[in-house]
Amino acid sequence: MLAAATAAVLLLFLVALVMMAAAAFAFAVLMLMAVP
Repeated sequence: MLAAATAAVLLLFLVALVMMAAAAFAFAVLMLMAVP
C-alpha cells in the first residue's frame, strides 16, 4: 500500500516536472522568435 502510494506520488511529480520543462522550453522559443 505504501509502495503504491509512493510510486503514484513519484509519477505525479515526474509528470509535473516534464510539463514545467515543456512550458519553459515553449516560453524560451517564443522569446527567441519575438526578438528579431
